[in-house]
Amino acid sequence: VLRIINEPTAAALAYGLQGGSPAAGEKRKTALVFDLGGGTFDVSVLELGDGVFEVLATAGDGRLGGDDFDRCVAEWLLGEFARQHKVDAPSDPAALQRVAEAAEQAKRDLSEGEAAEVTLPFLAYGADGKPRDLEATLTRKKFEALCKDLVERLRGPTELALKDAGLWRKFPAGGTVDELVLVGGATRMACAQAVARKLCGGKAPVAGVDPDEAVALGAAVQGAIASRTLTGIVLSDVNSLSIGIEKTVPGENRCEVLVPRNSRLPARGFKVYSTSAPNQRRILVNVLQGERPFAKDNKLLGQLYLEGIPPAPKGVPKIAVTLNVDRDGLVTVEAVEETTGKRRAVKLVSAGTLSDVDVERMVREAARYAREDAERAAKQDVLLRGDSLNNRVKVLLMELAAQEKKLAKWDKSTKTRLGNVGGRIVMKQLELDAAVVGGDDFQIERAEAALLDELKACGQGESYEEELEGLKMRRGE
Repeated sequence: VLRIINEPTAAALAYGLQGGSPAAGEKRKTALVFDLGGGTFDVSVLELGDGVFEVLATAGDGRLGGDDFDRCVAEWLLGEFARQHKVDAPSDPAALQRVAEAAEQAKRDLSEGEAAEVTLPFLAYGADGKPRDLEATLTRKKFEALCKDLVERLRGPTELALKDAGLWRKFPAGGTVDELVLVGGATRMACAQAVARKLCGGKAPVAGVDPDEAVALGAAVQGAIASRTLTGIVLSDVNSLSIGIEKTVPGENRCEVLVPRNSRLPARGFKVYSTSAPNQRRILVNVLQGERPFAKDNKLLGQLYLEGIPPAPKGVPKIAVTLNVDRDGLVTVEAVEETTGKRRAVKLVSAGTLSDVDVERMVREAARYAREDAERAAKQDVLLRGDSLNNRVKVLLMELAAQEKKLAKWDKSTKTRLGNVGGRIVMKQLELDAAVVGGDDFQIERAEAALLDELKACGQGESYEEELEGLKMRRGE
């Protein structure tokens, strides 16, 4: 396998080579590829021009496709049969298969006409042993009413892709793309076309792109590009989910995103971390994929161990972590300890190994639990803020003690002053330490405020300006 691309992106390649891409020197244009197949729904927003196909955003629903519309019609037909003959709908596999085929044909007929006639003779037998036929007329209006919920589900992923691409207009609501490309046999349904057009600001679908052949043609084009048979075309994709690092914090570990969702590939993320315990000699870097703020709710892509960290207090060592995602979605993580220069890099599995169903599920769960996650995160932020201040003040106390020890015996006034300052600060620091261990939000914030006030009173406030400003805001000063 040379490269994996999703279906809408492949369709966009086909569209571009069939005259959709602007010529050299012309203004680049945007296109939304609306791909409704038999079992899945995918959306991609791309920018095209000068032989470059740049994916701006992707979204989809892995549990929505033309087959779902067929099932709606089949259920209605079975209900009609039961209503007409006052008997239970047939349950034997052969009869159900005939109904399913008739439902699919009715859906296709409604793509061109206003009504579809369904006739299934000898579908079942009554209690008297006589055969029962199914005869029904399904209008387009009735079909769209039956499938209303399915049609509504087309809106969410399309809006999300347009918003992620920065091409969504609030009023009047709709996308601002230049072209709309329909892909997949199910886009022949009038209701699917109507939704796509409305979400793209009334834009009519481009002509000349065969919904059934576009994906295969685009895949062939990508194969020609990969084998260098075709030159002068560049495809730039995006990552479907955010990629980050598990951060060890009191309470529940967090996922800190380094490469956000829909970042243009190749992409790079960088952050400096530290140790979570005193004299820690090695760290474990967990690379995560997903949209939730807490580590356990995301997928683990891989791990990296970095050993040989010099002994030091918690939070003092500096470890630079870099994430690189190449154009095929392959993730490389590198960690470097700054004082010793110790370095380790590991190539992980591709970030694109998740199925469309899993990607869509993770995005949907992030939206569903957004409020709950925000409340959990806000509660933990209090704990993190208190723990961070606590660790910084511990380092300050060590520095004050070292300064006091270095002073000459005759400089008693300075030694006494430093000792008093350290004593006053350490009392408040111990109160904060106990509050952090207890985990009570109110007690942590109360102890944090008392410690910051004491630091300011002792002339040590300059190093804690950010914390003091935050305290003022919380107090409403």
